Amino acid sequence: MKAFKHQVIKAESLKLRYKSTGLPSFDRAVGGLVEGSAHLFYGDENPLMKMFNTVAGSTAVNEPVLVATVRDYHQARSLDTFALAEAIAAFGGDPHYCLQRILVANAYSREQAAALGDLLATSPPEAGLVAILHLTELYKSSTYPELLRFLNSLKSLLAYGATLTFFVRSSPRSTTPSPDGPVFLRHFCATIARLEKTRRGFVKVVVEKGPLQTPKLLYARVTGSILEDVDGWF
Repeated sequence: MKAFKHQVIKAESLKLRYKSTGLPSFDRAVGGLVEGSAHLFYGDENPLMKMFNTVAGSTAVNEPVLVATVRDYHQARSLDTFALAEAIAAFGGDPHYCLQRILVANAYSREQAAALGDLLATSPPEAGLVAILHLTELYKSSTYPELLRFLNSLKSLLAYGATLTFFVRSSPRSTTPSPDGPVFLRHFCATIARLEKTRRGFVKVVVEKGPLQTPKLLYARVTGSILEDVDGWF
């Protein structure tokens, strides 16, 4: 009879670990961002970037962050470091110190994006949070296979416990709210949230997918470059 070796592991190693987004009401709605998984935020440009500043700014106070911007620099500035510094200060961090913990990689073409994906797959960064901005702006429906290869290369980061966060605009072609890009982007992510600008100074956050009951509707207040919980009744 063959002897089988049994691998014994500690239960603690099976416990899911969560990362805060910096927005407590959102953390309560989704249980936080699960480490080693991917999460998608989409919607209007302004509230979307406020959410990015909230997530990246709060995280940078405690650990390194990698920001990969996938946007043609001819269209707009890819990253607002002044807004990030303001976000860091709002969470009690030293902007000068924490900005040094935010690594930035710019990809201005699909070829550069592919090279970036290969680099991350072979040399994972020592960052707990990896934020991908404007992912779908370089890809059209005819080039979705290239986007799929890029996403597959990022999957290796999940094995290292990194938390992937994608920030993409709403689809301009869909008649119903939907993230820009192919449908497999939805399947790739464990959490999906839509951000919409409402009346002056507030943002509607709709949790469409997550580990807890969904959909779920939240509201947040715009404070400077970040989003904060609404005090009292909205």
